[in-house]
Amino acid sequence: MVSSFMSKTTVFVSTLLASLTAVNAELETVKLSHPHGSSAEVFLFGAHVKSFRAATDPKVDVIFMSKDSFMDGVNPIRGGIPVVFPNFGGAPGFPNHGFARITNWAVASTKEATDNSPSVAKFTMAASNSTRQMWPVDFKLEYEVKLYANELQTALRVQNTHTEQIEFHTLLHNYLWVDDSRNGGVAVSGLKGVDYFDQVAKTGNTYLDAPDKIVATIKGTKTDAVVWNPGAERAKKLEDFGDEEYINMVCVEPGRVSVKQPLPAGHTYTLQQSITVKPTRL
Repeated sequence: MVSSFMSKTTVFVSTLLASLTAVNAELETVKLSHPHGSSAEVFLFGAHVKSFRAATDPKVDVIFMSKDSFMDGVNPIRGGIPVVFPNFGGAPGFPNHGFARITNWAVASTKEATDNSPSVAKFTMAASNSTRQMWPVDFKLEYEVKLYANELQTALRVQNTHTEQIEFHTLLHNYLWVDDSRNGGVAVSGLKGVDYFDQVAKTGNTYLDAPDKIVATIKGTKTDAVVWNPGAERAKKLEDFGDEEYINMVCVEPGRVSVKQPLPAGHTYTLQQSITVKPTRL
Protein backbone atom coordinates (compact mmCIF):
# COMPACT_ATOMS: atom_id res chain seq x y z
CA MET A 1 0.00 0.00 0.00
CA VAL A 2 1.22 3.47 -0.78
CA SER A 3 -0.10 6.35 1.29
CA SER A 4 0.57 10.05 1.12
CA PHE A 5 -0.42 13.17 3.00
CA MET A 6 -0.26 16.92 2.69
CA SER A 7 0.09 19.66 5.28
CA LYS A 8 1.22 23.25 5.53
CA THR A 9 3.85 22.59 8.18
CA THR A 10 7.06 20.61 7.98
CA VAL A 11 9.68 19.39 10.41
CA PHE A 12 13.30 19.45 9.34
CA VAL A 13 15.14 16.44 10.65
CA SER A 14 18.73 15.71 9.71
CA THR A 15 20.18 13.63 7.13
CA LEU A 16 21.86 11.91 3.16
CA LEU A 17 24.43 10.00 1.38
CA ALA A 18 24.34 11.91 -1.89
CA SER A 19 26.30 11.94 -5.08
CA LEU A 20 26.00 13.66 -8.43
CA THR A 21 25.92 11.53 -11.56
CA ALA A 22 25.23 12.18 -15.23
CA VAL A 23 22.22 10.60 -16.95
CA ASN A 24 22.30 10.28 -20.73
CA ALA A 25 25.22 12.74 -20.62
CA GLU A 26 22.68 15.50 -19.98
CA LEU A 27 20.86 15.23 -16.66
CA GLU A 28 22.62 15.19 -13.31
CA THR A 29 21.03 13.46 -10.34
CA VAL A 30 21.36 13.41 -6.59
CA LYS A 31 21.29 9.89 -5.19
CA LEU A 32 20.04 9.30 -1.66
CA SER A 33 20.56 6.13 0.34
CA HIS A 34 19.49 5.06 3.82
CA PRO A 35 21.25 2.64 6.21
CA HIS A 36 18.11 0.46 6.34
CA GLY A 37 18.30 -0.20 2.59
CA SER A 38 16.02 2.32 0.87
CA SER A 39 17.13 4.62 -1.92
CA ALA A 40 15.91 7.55 -3.99
CA GLU A 41 17.17 9.58 -6.91
CA VAL A 42 16.39 13.17 -7.93
CA PHE A 43 17.16 14.96 -11.19
CA LEU A 44 18.48 18.51 -10.83
CA PHE A 45 16.41 19.26 -13.92
CA GLY A 46 13.06 20.17 -12.38
CA ALA A 47 14.16 18.91 -8.92
CA HIS A 48 12.40 15.86 -10.29
CA VAL A 49 12.22 12.69 -8.16
CA LYS A 50 12.82 9.78 -10.54
CA SER A 51 13.06 6.81 -8.16
CA PHE A 52 12.08 5.60 -4.69
CA ARG A 53 12.84 2.06 -3.55
CA ALA A 54 11.73 1.14 -0.03
CA ALA A 55 13.67 -1.09 2.36
CA THR A 56 10.79 -3.59 2.45
CA ASP A 57 11.49 -4.49 -1.20
CA PRO A 58 14.40 -2.52 -2.71
CA LYS A 59 14.04 -4.34 -6.03
CA VAL A 60 10.71 -2.61 -6.70
CA ASP A 61 10.56 1.06 -7.65
CA VAL A 62 7.48 2.75 -6.21
CA ILE A 63 7.79 5.55 -8.77
CA PHE A 64 6.77 5.05 -12.40
CA MET A 65 9.05 6.39 -15.15
CA SER A 66 8.19 6.12 -18.83
CA LYS A 67 10.79 4.32 -20.92
CA ASP A 68 9.98 6.77 -23.73
CA SER A 69 10.39 9.95 -21.68
CA PHE A 70 12.49 12.80 -23.01
CA MET A 71 15.80 13.11 -21.15
CA ASP A 72 17.26 16.06 -23.00
CA GLY A 73 17.16 18.73 -20.31
CA VAL A 74 14.70 20.77 -22.38
CA ASN A 75 11.42 18.87 -22.54
CA PRO A 76 9.48 17.78 -19.43
CA ILE A 77 10.20 14.34 -17.98
CA ARG A 78 7.35 11.83 -18.21
CA GLY A 79 7.00 10.01 -14.89
CA GLY A 80 8.55 10.48 -11.47
CA ILE A 81 7.33 13.43 -9.41
CA PRO A 82 7.21 16.59 -11.52
CA VAL A 83 6.90 19.86 -9.58
CA VAL A 84 4.05 21.85 -11.14
CA PHE A 85 4.45 25.64 -10.64
CA PRO A 86 3.21 28.36 -11.16
CA ASN A 87 0.44 27.15 -13.51
CA PHE A 88 -1.51 23.91 -13.85
CA GLY A 89 -2.12 22.81 -17.43
CA GLY A 90 -1.84 25.34 -20.20
CA ALA A 91 -1.80 29.11 -19.64
CA PRO A 92 -1.04 31.92 -22.12
CA GLY A 93 2.67 32.71 -22.12
CA PHE A 94 3.60 29.75 -19.88
CA PRO A 95 4.84 26.24 -20.64
CA ASN A 96 2.34 23.49 -19.82
CA HIS A 97 2.34 22.84 -16.05
CA GLY A 98 4.73 25.73 -15.49
CA PHE A 99 8.44 26.39 -15.71
CA ALA A 100 9.60 24.81 -12.44
CA ARG A 101 9.70 21.31 -13.93
CA ILE A 102 11.86 22.39 -16.89
CA THR A 103 14.35 24.51 -14.93
CA ASN A 104 17.69 23.35 -13.58
CA TRP A 105 17.61 23.65 -9.78
CA ALA A 106 20.60 24.10 -7.48
CA VAL A 107 21.55 21.68 -4.71
CA ALA A 108 21.34 23.70 -1.50
CA SER A 109 22.39 20.98 0.95
CA THR A 110 22.59 17.25 1.59
CA LYS A 111 22.84 15.32 4.84
CA GLU A 112 23.41 11.67 5.58
CA ALA A 113 20.96 9.51 7.52
CA THR A 114 21.81 7.99 10.87
CA ASP A 115 19.72 4.98 11.88
CA ASN A 116 16.06 6.15 11.98
CA SER A 117 16.67 9.73 10.87
CA PRO A 118 16.13 10.55 7.18
CA SER A 119 18.58 11.25 4.42
CA VAL A 120 17.82 14.75 3.16
CA ALA A 121 18.48 16.80 0.05
CA LYS A 122 17.38 20.39 -0.51
CA PHE A 123 17.05 22.06 -3.92
CA THR A 124 16.38 25.71 -4.74
CA MET A 125 15.40 27.91 -7.64
CA ALA A 126 14.39 31.57 -7.77
CA ALA A 127 12.95 34.15 -10.11
CA SER A 128 15.24 34.97 -13.01
CA ASN A 129 15.17 37.13 -16.13
CA SER A 130 13.74 34.12 -17.96
CA THR A 131 10.88 33.54 -15.49
CA ARG A 132 10.11 37.26 -15.21
CA GLN A 133 9.43 37.39 -18.95
CA MET A 134 6.57 34.96 -18.31
CA TRP A 135 5.62 35.98 -14.79
CA PRO A 136 6.90 39.41 -13.64
CA VAL A 137 7.18 38.63 -9.92
CA ASP A 138 9.94 37.68 -7.49
CA PHE A 139 9.82 34.38 -5.65
CA LYS A 140 12.02 31.64 -4.25
CA LEU A 141 11.32 27.90 -4.27
CA GLU A 142 12.83 25.32 -1.95
CA TYR A 143 12.21 21.61 -2.48
CA GLU A 144 13.16 19.22 0.29
CA VAL A 145 13.34 15.45 -0.22
CA LYS A 146 13.56 13.19 2.83
CA LEU A 147 14.26 9.48 2.58
CA TYR A 148 13.36 7.12 5.42
CA ALA A 149 13.50 3.31 5.44
CA ASN A 150 10.03 2.92 3.90
CA GLU A 151 8.89 6.48 3.35
CA LEU A 152 9.66 9.35 1.02
CA GLN A 153 8.66 12.87 2.03
CA THR A 154 8.77 15.82 -0.32
CA ALA A 155 8.02 19.43 0.61
CA LEU A 156 7.76 22.39 -1.73
CA ARG A 157 8.07 25.82 -0.11
CA VAL A 158 7.06 28.88 -2.09
CA GLN A 159 8.43 32.14 -0.67
CA ASN A 160 6.97 35.40 -1.93
CA THR A 161 9.90 37.81 -2.21
CA HIS A 162 7.84 40.19 -4.34
CA THR A 163 6.52 43.52 -3.07
CA GLU A 164 2.89 42.48 -3.53
CA GLN A 165 0.70 39.41 -3.15
CA ILE A 166 1.20 36.71 -5.76
CA GLU A 167 -1.13 33.91 -6.90
CA PHE A 168 -0.20 30.55 -8.38
CA HIS A 169 -1.11 26.93 -8.96
CA THR A 170 1.12 24.18 -7.58
CA LEU A 171 1.04 20.40 -7.62
CA LEU A 172 3.21 17.40 -6.81
CA HIS A 173 2.48 15.28 -9.88
CA ASN A 174 3.16 11.78 -8.50
CA TYR A 175 3.42 8.97 -11.04
CA LEU A 176 3.02 5.78 -8.99
CA TRP A 177 3.86 2.33 -10.32
CA VAL A 178 0.99 -0.16 -10.11
CA ASP A 179 0.74 -3.80 -11.14
CA ASP A 180 -2.33 -3.29 -13.35
CA SER A 181 -4.53 -0.20 -13.50
CA ARG A 182 -7.28 -1.90 -15.53
CA ASN A 183 -10.53 -3.44 -14.35
CA GLY A 184 -10.41 -2.26 -10.76
CA GLY A 185 -6.71 -2.93 -10.31
CA VAL A 186 -6.28 0.41 -8.53
CA ALA A 187 -8.48 1.70 -5.70
CA VAL A 188 -8.49 5.38 -4.74
CA SER A 189 -10.40 5.89 -1.51
CA GLY A 190 -11.30 8.92 0.58
CA LEU A 191 -12.83 10.99 -2.21
CA LYS A 192 -16.46 9.89 -1.93
CA GLY A 193 -18.73 12.92 -1.78
CA VAL A 194 -15.95 15.36 -2.68
CA ASP A 195 -16.72 17.87 -5.44
CA TYR A 196 -14.69 17.37 -8.59
CA PHE A 197 -14.42 18.37 -12.21
CA ASP A 198 -13.57 16.00 -15.05
CA GLN A 199 -10.71 17.41 -17.12
CA VAL A 200 -9.87 14.59 -19.49
CA ALA A 201 -12.93 12.40 -19.94
CA LYS A 202 -12.96 9.38 -17.64
CA THR A 203 -9.24 9.24 -16.99
CA GLY A 204 -8.63 12.44 -15.06
CA ASN A 205 -10.53 14.15 -12.25
CA THR A 206 -9.61 17.09 -10.04
CA TYR A 207 -11.09 16.88 -6.54
CA LEU A 208 -11.65 20.16 -4.73
CA ASP A 209 -10.57 20.69 -1.11
CA ALA A 210 -9.62 17.04 -0.69
CA PRO A 211 -10.28 15.62 2.79
CA ASP A 212 -7.90 14.14 5.31
CA LYS A 213 -7.59 10.71 3.71
CA ILE A 214 -7.29 9.56 0.16
CA VAL A 215 -5.24 6.76 -1.38
CA ALA A 216 -2.52 7.02 -1.91
CA THR A 217 -3.86 8.83 1.20
CA ILE A 218 -3.60 12.59 1.01
CA LYS A 219 -4.13 14.59 4.16
CA GLY A 220 -4.66 18.29 4.42
CA THR A 221 -7.11 21.15 4.22
CA LYS A 222 -7.78 23.47 1.34
CA THR A 223 -5.88 21.23 -1.03
CA ASP A 224 -6.93 19.54 -4.24
CA ALA A 225 -6.17 16.07 -5.52
CA VAL A 226 -5.78 15.21 -9.18
CA VAL A 227 -6.27 11.54 -10.13
CA TRP A 228 -5.11 10.69 -13.66
CA ASN A 229 -4.34 7.87 -16.05
CA PRO A 230 -4.12 8.49 -19.82
CA GLY A 231 -5.98 5.31 -20.75
CA ALA A 232 -5.31 3.14 -23.79
CA GLU A 233 -6.33 5.57 -26.51
CA ARG A 234 -4.59 8.67 -25.24
CA ALA A 235 -1.45 6.72 -24.34
CA LYS A 236 -0.98 5.96 -28.05
CA LYS A 237 -1.01 9.68 -28.84
CA LEU A 238 1.71 10.62 -26.33
CA GLU A 239 5.12 10.59 -27.99
CA ASP A 240 6.95 10.37 -24.65
CA PHE A 241 4.84 7.51 -23.29
CA GLY A 242 4.69 3.82 -24.28
CA ASP A 243 1.43 2.53 -25.76
CA GLU A 244 0.97 -0.03 -22.96
CA GLU A 245 2.51 1.92 -20.09
CA TYR A 246 -0.85 3.21 -18.85
CA ILE A 247 -1.38 -0.27 -17.42
CA ASN A 248 1.38 0.19 -14.85
CA MET A 249 0.81 3.72 -13.58
CA VAL A 250 -1.62 6.02 -11.86
CA CYS A 251 -1.15 9.65 -10.90
CA VAL A 252 -2.39 10.84 -7.50
CA GLU A 253 -1.40 14.47 -7.13
CA PRO A 254 -1.85 16.81 -4.15
CA GLY A 255 -1.76 20.55 -4.69
CA ARG A 256 -3.79 23.66 -5.34
CA VAL A 257 -5.22 23.83 -8.87
CA SER A 258 -8.99 24.44 -8.70
CA VAL A 259 -8.23 28.04 -7.73
CA LYS A 260 -5.00 29.96 -7.48
CA GLN A 261 -3.24 30.01 -4.12
CA PRO A 262 -2.81 33.59 -2.84
CA LEU A 263 0.41 34.38 -0.99
CA PRO A 264 1.04 37.78 0.63
CA ALA A 265 4.43 39.46 0.28
CA GLY A 266 6.99 38.03 2.68
CA HIS A 267 4.99 34.87 3.38
CA THR A 268 5.76 31.22 2.60
CA TYR A 269 3.40 28.48 1.39
CA THR A 270 4.35 24.83 1.99
CA LEU A 271 3.02 21.81 0.13
CA GLN A 272 4.17 18.55 1.70
CA GLN A 273 3.45 14.90 1.03
CA SER A 274 4.61 11.51 2.25
CA ILE A 275 4.68 8.30 0.19
CA THR A 276 4.85 5.32 2.53
CA VAL A 277 5.31 1.69 1.55
CA LYS A 278 3.72 -0.89 3.82
CA PRO A 279 4.17 -4.68 3.57
CA THR A 280 1.19 -6.52 2.10
CA ARG A 281 -0.57 -8.77 4.56
CA LEU A 282 -1.32 -12.18 3.10
